[in-house]
Amino acid sequence: MAASPPMREMFASGGGTVLGRMVDEFMTDQPSGALDLLRAGRLQGYVTTRSLSRRQAEPTPVQVWVRALGEDTPPRFAVAVFATALTRTGALLPMVARSDLTPVVGTSDESLLIDRISSDVEALLGYRPSDVLGRSILSLLTETSVPNLLGSLAHAASTGAGVTLNLVACSKQGDPVLLEAVLWPLRPPPRCGFALLPGAYAESAFGTAADVENWMSRYARDSGAVTLSRHLATSPREGELAGLSRLTTRELEIVSRLVSGDRAPSIAKALFLSPSTVRNHLHSIYQKLDIHSQQELIHAFRRGSAFR
Repeated sequence: MAASPPMREMFASGGGTVLGRMVDEFMTDQPSGALDLLRAGRLQGYVTTRSLSRRQAEPTPVQVWVRALGEDTPPRFAVAVFATALTRTGALLPMVARSDLTPVVGTSDESLLIDRISSDVEALLGYRPSDVLGRSILSLLTETSVPNLLGSLAHAASTGAGVTLNLVACSKQGDPVLLEAVLWPLRPPPRCGFALLPGAYAESAFGTAADVENWMSRYARDSGAVTLSRHLATSPREGELAGLSRLTTRELEIVSRLVSGDRAPSIAKALFLSPSTVRNHLHSIYQKLDIHSQQELIHAFRRGSAFR
């Protein structure tokens, strides 16, 4: 469906096309069968070695990382990274970023005032959700980042496509915090859904397998956060459902799946969690929202057009 310039050069150095073709067409060995397991929803991702066909040369070993994207089970989309022994993976991948913090998801209204946000904002920026609800999303940023955000929102509104950009926010303590922001246009513009993730810290000169796996995991997390922010746009607001802003991003993800018709066992499988962990999350959600059953939770979120 899409390929970076380095991948096009690696796969079709003679000028042939890559898009619309199967990866196996460029390989000389037999597939491992892992892709079939991923298609069936039994794997979230895998790493393998394939043998890349080269014109008038011996086949080249290629390390392959594959990761499922989105929340569909089985998945409909995946992202893959290919690297030979000579590939400078540091030149192909974004800078390595922290992975210990959860994305913050939320939405803003037509005036760019934050009207929904997950409680993980406290871990990321030090603000409680009540500190930022009703504030302009611009007020969280340094002056130099405001034009970048406004320009990206204008692009998103005009194209209908999501955008990713780096921003510098101010923590509650006044410290600068590098963020990666994923923005998704909502109606009417400039309303938007957003996911804020901890930004990159250091760049690796050549890159390692761990760097690739970190990036793959982050890419999948970005994709999931964007989907969740779009679902969140049709959920109740804090004033309509008390305690909503106390929910974490993970809890919101479980709620979105539950309201969409999934049940705890399938949610656990899709999120690679144990059923008991999902039940613990549901118990926490009930306490925060003063709700006592799954049916009551679904009813609360399905008022209007929530998660439809």
